[in-house]
Amino acid sequence: MTDITTRAACAADVREIVKMIALLSEHHGDTARISAESLIFLCFGPTPWLSLIVAEQSDEIVGYAALQSNIQLQFAHRLMDVQHLLV
Repeated sequence: MTDITTRAACAADVREIVKMIALLSEHHGDTARISAESLIFLCFGPTPWLSLIVAEQSDEIVGYAALQSNIQLQFAHRLMDVQHLLV
């Protein structure tokens, strides 16, 4: 069995991630309406809103995680919330 590795996603991964977002949405009874262009803007545009991590096995993307910055200002804590996770 080949190990699974993780890395920061790049714009070239977006089309595969959009397919996985659709699968996760379908699992939850929703229909994804995000386009590759929207995901590029959200994650790789001038003001990124999300960070993406991909999981790979044998050079194939087999999962992703979408992380959103958050803060607890009263404690001066910076956080990352997992918004999506699919493997």
